Amino acid sequence: MKKLSVAIISLVLLVSIIGISSVFGCCVKQFYATNDTVHVGEFIKIVSIEYEPGSCSVDPTHIVLQNEDETNSDKAILVSSKCDPGTGTLTVTYRAVKQGKVYFKYAGCQKPVVTILPEPHPMFSFMKILGFGKPK
Repeated sequence: MKKLSVAIISLVLLVSIIGISSVFGCCVKQFYATNDTVHVGEFIKIVSIEYEPGSCSVDPTHIVLQNEDETNSDKAILVSSKCDPGTGTLTVTYRAVKQGKVYFKYAGCQKPVVTILPEPHPMFSFMKILGFGKPK
């Protein structure tokens, strides 16, 4: 009876470890952003690489954009997605529309963070050349 209870407890622990790792694990090999910072109007590329080449199981519409406080973000919009079944690579392109930090979340994967900076204005560069904006 003692051996049976030890075997059952061991089996329960093994199943729970496998279950927890499948729930908290990422279903893709790599999930990352190609740029850490972009300006408003530029493109953000998110790359997802599968464990097994041959298909792209990631649906681009299931990638959630979040703010720092875990609320949904509207700082970037989905432009296009391209799947390469031979390598299992999905490249999703977004356009940055508002400044701030955006977290790209998919399933249990790490969340790539992209900082969107305001659009650079050429007038500021011209004013620096003329000497405006310098401390006196």
